[in-house]
Amino acid sequence: MAARTRGFRTAAGLPTLLALATIASALDPQGDAYAQQAQQAWTGRAMRSVVVRQGEPAIVSENGVIIPDSAPVESVTPRVVDGGTFEGLGDGGVVIEESGPAGGGAAGYPDRLPGSEGLMSEGPVYGDDGILVHDGVHACGPDCMPGCPHCMTGHHGRPWFNAMCEPVGLAQRLAGRLHNHCKDTCWTGRADALILWRNAPQTRPLYTTNPEVAGFSAIALDASQLESPAAGGGRLQLFRQDACGNILEFGYLYGGQFFSQIERPFVPGAYLTAPPGLDGVDFPAPIRALDRVGGQLVGSIMSGEINRRVGLCESTQFLYGFRWFQWYEKSLIVDTFGATEDPPTFGADIYSTSTVNNLWGGQIGFDSLLLRTRHGFRVEGVVKAGAYANNAGQTSRYVQFNEGIAPFVSQVTVNDWPASCSFVGEVGMTGVMPICENWDFRFGYLGLWLTGLAQPTNQLSGQSIAQGDVPPAGTLSTVGTAIVQGVTLGVEGRW
Repeated sequence: MAARTRGFRTAAGLPTLLALATIASALDPQGDAYAQQAQQAWTGRAMRSVVVRQGEPAIVSENGVIIPDSAPVESVTPRVVDGGTFEGLGDGGVVIEESGPAGGGAAGYPDRLPGSEGLMSEGPVYGDDGILVHDGVHACGPDCMPGCPHCMTGHHGRPWFNAMCEPVGLAQRLAGRLHNHCKDTCWTGRADALILWRNAPQTRPLYTTNPEVAGFSAIALDASQLESPAAGGGRLQLFRQDACGNILEFGYLYGGQFFSQIERPFVPGAYLTAPPGLDGVDFPAPIRALDRVGGQLVGSIMSGEINRRVGLCESTQFLYGFRWFQWYEKSLIVDTFGATEDPPTFGADIYSTSTVNNLWGGQIGFDSLLLRTRHGFRVEGVVKAGAYANNAGQTSRYVQFNEGIAPFVSQVTVNDWPASCSFVGEVGMTGVMPICENWDFRFGYLGLWLTGLAQPTNQLSGQSIAQGDVPPAGTLSTVGTAIVQGVTLGVEGRW
């Protein structure tokens, strides 16, 4: 009996898959192992072209079971073929005999699928027990186009993609890499409550005593006296570590509101504005005496970062990434006057200045395991440093109230990008106590040092907005420094 020689389908999709694996490997050096594994999985199978031969029809009972020995079937010895033709029967393919009833395979499956006429395959191949042996997909010719019924028929005749016979699509390939490449991914989340203190601004005299009343001249109020008590905050961190050792870190930090306030007692005429004045205030002689002075300062800090971590050894990681800081402050300075006048009149000066600093830049650092006990307690230390471009701005406003006279209001706004090159350093030390297998309790110290900042009290000397006959003019000073430090309390979870 002559066999059909229309040709056969080889594993033509294999080169495409290998090319995709090669491209994906080139894009991700860490994916070489996975690409090699995928190639081995495919190339490990022999590239065989299946030749299917139709035997004599058998008889099928009413319940779809083949009656054994109901029709003679010519014995065909399994052989291999090479190349793209059936002639030669060399190495490369396997000859499989099909024994199924005419017009219907085992359990009612057709032995010829619609549209498959002219192809070498006559349809699925079934064993004597009715189990699918071969679905005919390899029987498509070299010119088999998408939509070939054999290619679109999966196991048991279901019209679905046959993953064993066709290469996956590009989207499936990439999704498979995401799922399988270093699939032992570990996520670590940290949530910390922060109790923070900030340092006072740099020295800048605001008011002095009046020697005619107090008998001596001294600083009554200085910007450096605006110390801040403890303020609350929080920090969230998320780490993604895969089995290949790649670690990606996401972090967010907030601290505030840092609030400080100082008020000197009411003494008629006991205070004077300290030179060189506030926002350009320059009263002519005789110098106006003040009755009460005070000041407020509010501040807050926010930070967001993305870092990549690289293991240097078992206990130390080198990190590098991008970070954003925002440092915001607002000052309010108030004095009253008029108690020494005859008759007494009420008056007040209000100086308000707000500054905002948005720092953008890169950072590097080290995170180390400093100590570990046999009970699981460990001590970790981290240090980070970075240079940042500062997008800074300040808005200053002066209001004067005089009894019986309309208020005088003057304002100026100055912005600059980049206003300065700022530096930020961070240090931290944390003790970690295991709670259970996936949870730890954390407590430690956090310190932040920021330089090159615009701060409110540093703007008071460089502008003139308090003179009614002079147009408002302002400048932007970025010589400020802030230190934020405190304790951290939180938990760490792993999954």
